[in-house]
Amino acid sequence: MEKLSSADSERLLAALPKLYAFCPAEDFPRRMAKIASRLVPCDHISYNEVDLRQGTMRAVAEPHDEIYDQLAPAFGQFMHQHPVIQHVAQTGSRAPLAISDFVPPSVFRRTGLYNEFFRPLGLMDQLSTTFISVPGVRLVALALNRGAAFTERERAMVETLRPHLAVAHLNSTRFSQALNSTGDPESLDRLARLTDRQYELLQLIGAGYTNAQAAEALGIRVGTVKKHVEHLLERLGVETRLGAASLLLKSNGGGSTTPWWTIDVSKPRAPHT
Repeated sequence: MEKLSSADSERLLAALPKLYAFCPAEDFPRRMAKIASRLVPCDHISYNEVDLRQGTMRAVAEPHDEIYDQLAPAFGQFMHQHPVIQHVAQTGSRAPLAISDFVPPSVFRRTGLYNEFFRPLGLMDQLSTTFISVPGVRLVALALNRGAAFTERERAMVETLRPHLAVAHLNSTRFSQALNSTGDPESLDRLARLTDRQYELLQLIGAGYTNAQAAEALGIRVGTVKKHVEHLLERLGVETRLGAASLLLKSNGGGSTTPWWTIDVSKPRAPHT
């Protein structure tokens, strides 16, 4: 696999703070999809959670439109024809893989999966990677779709991004847990007692800034930032940056507006002819 160029590496590093910014688990898929689509141009991108025990798939697509909702059930009905999904189910591979790695376009065009799902969307290939896998239980994957094949350079970008997706996904899950366990009126009132500098720092924490990045943004030393963070957490009555960020989100009325769709993938229909 190709290595990233210095320019691509810089683009990835610039995107990581946005990926790691605190957000609820329900909102993470759309954020992740938008960030990934800027790094690897595509026509559609989706975040997919497959429950292997229940035989269902929950997904978020960007851009989200009515035609995608109409065609989504067909994906579940013909998913057994998807060569990458079959390969991952058998091997547990997490490497970025494209449909074109397994079947040529002429063969893919004869499948129900292509004619009932990909063709109406104007798509020809899909590059996907599984970044969370619990054998026999659950898969979480990112799928990039477009009307042309993906390059080795783009495959390298997805492979480099993959471990960051897993960590950011876990962070969003923990953030939601903190969000649900904090936010009593007394704690929220403490936000009003923060100094202007502490509140400014809290906003940077919520945006995923490290102490070093916050120091650079505020024009102060890292040691000073550490002291501000200690005092900030004490005033808010929380023990972690995660807890502080969850209070900020609740005070802003944070909530999920992510459009999910769920399909049954356990009952494939007859192959397309």
